[in-house]
Amino acid sequence: MNIKSKLYMSAGISIILVVILLSLVLVTSGRIAEGSKKHELLDNVHGGVAELDILTYDYLLHREERMEQQWHSKYNSLAEILDEAAKEELTSIRTDYASLGDLFTKITERSQKTQKLIQEGASQEKIDAAIALEERLVAHLLITSHSIFTGASILAEGAQAEVKAFQRLSTILTSALMIILAITVTTSSLLVARSISKPLDELTKGTKIIGKGDLEHKVGIQTKDELGQLAAAFNEMTESLKGITASRNELNREVAERKRAEEETLKANTELAAVNKELEAFAYSVSHDLRAPLRSIDGFSQALMEDYPDRLDENGKDYLQRVRSATQRMGVLIDDLLSLSRVTRSEMRHETVNLSALAQSIAEELRKTQPERQVTFVVAPGLTTCGDTHLLRLLMENLLSNAWKFTGNRLKARIEFGVTQSDGKEVFFVRDDGAGFESLYTDKLFNAFQRLHSSKEFEGTGIGLATVKRIINRHGGKVWAEGAVEKGATFYFTL
Repeated sequence: MNIKSKLYMSAGISIILVVILLSLVLVTSGRIAEGSKKHELLDNVHGGVAELDILTYDYLLHREERMEQQWHSKYNSLAEILDEAAKEELTSIRTDYASLGDLFTKITERSQKTQKLIQEGASQEKIDAAIALEERLVAHLLITSHSIFTGASILAEGAQAEVKAFQRLSTILTSALMIILAITVTTSSLLVARSISKPLDELTKGTKIIGKGDLEHKVGIQTKDELGQLAAAFNEMTESLKGITASRNELNREVAERKRAEEETLKANTELAAVNKELEAFAYSVSHDLRAPLRSIDGFSQALMEDYPDRLDENGKDYLQRVRSATQRMGVLIDDLLSLSRVTRSEMRHETVNLSALAQSIAEELRKTQPERQVTFVVAPGLTTCGDTHLLRLLMENLLSNAWKFTGNRLKARIEFGVTQSDGKEVFFVRDDGAGFESLYTDKLFNAFQRLHSSKEFEGTGIGLATVKRIINRHGGKVWAEGAVEKGATFYFTL
């Protein structure tokens, strides 16, 4: 093959590689742009649902028509964003979103009907029934909103991961093609130079090229004399310099990457601090604005019962007692919600914690609440771990109180706290022989407001196990449960 053919072949291969490289850049750029657009859409949905939650709380607190209009305006604008997206992955979010609008409409309608019943002087029983129905609708709306919020977050993270994967793939393939292109050009140049130049001219030319910094150049002298040895030495030197240069470039790249990561972390921490401040302000508002009217309702109801006993018949007294019970339950629910919020926001202090001592202390406190019950506590001694003492005590209080509550129908009950091993790791557990639960609903146990038993059977707000899960998450562990109806339950957790 002559030199001209070699040049044509080298140029043809280079052109093919360039075309492939440009095609790869265009394809991956399109996929990256599509993924970025999808991520931006899901971020808008994520943020829009969060704003809807705030507007929902404002409406539930004040029941003003202006707030209802603001809610519908935000809902409709977010619905338009969802309608513009033709992705099949958003089908479940669209379905839940349509259900969210229907639920809010039903809540507003129920609220108007309740107010009408009150104005018309309907019986307290009808009013209570209307309020109970409205509360169930509100709970359903909040659960649906949380489902959309979580779904959008998961899809957004997936879209972001997809974009990063394509970016990495594009970088790898582009680098590989560039290397192949460089090797092809360099090799063809060496072949041509070797074919048309004398060894001395090749050596002189090679030294000049290397002296200018082109470390990819090869001195193509294959003779076994001193010139060949010198050419080989030059080639070894360029390889060493190339390795040093590559190491320096890699080090610079790593420094730049770490600096960028530190800047992103600092930005994320700043944003997180701002969000935490907003949550603290919201929690304070809920505590302050709701407790005062609840105390007034409870206090005036008690005053009516105490000051006008001769003017109230039994039904009237019963109604007032129901009002007091409802306000007290709402107060407990507010306390539980604020406690759940504090679990997420409180600063953690890592130290050695004796879980066995905590379990024994909590068991004694539970016995004092109902000294007539026959409950055997079995606590394995010397179980310690590393974590936040306050949060871990709250964890043990929720799990042991849960076991105490659900063994309440047993004449004799047994509650056990111990440890087992799984894949070489310590797994702590709290076991009881109480009412248990249906295994099909295990996934719902650790969600807020999820109850597998009616409030008439067992008291509670459905916040305790959600608090447990958040504490476990903050300690980097896992929590799960096993149980059967009327055969007890076991809650496992790792830290």
